[in-house]
Amino acid sequence: MSDPEHLRRLNALLEEVLALPVPQRADWLAARPEAEHDFVPELRRLLARAAMETDTFMRRPAAA
Repeated sequence: MSDPEHLRRLNALLEEVLALPVPQRADWLAARPEAEHDFVPELRRLLARAAMETDTFMRRPAAA
């Protein structure tokens, strides 16, 4: 299901969860209403990828 409305909703949910402190994100995902349960696995994957990319970025040496 990758229709435009699905992608808009996924993006809105992702922005919402990314605005939260990291320790609160799991509870936020667990509290999604039933109508949003289908988004949770995809949101978890996107959050994991964002965390990985942030970690990789933070490990790069600063440019001289």
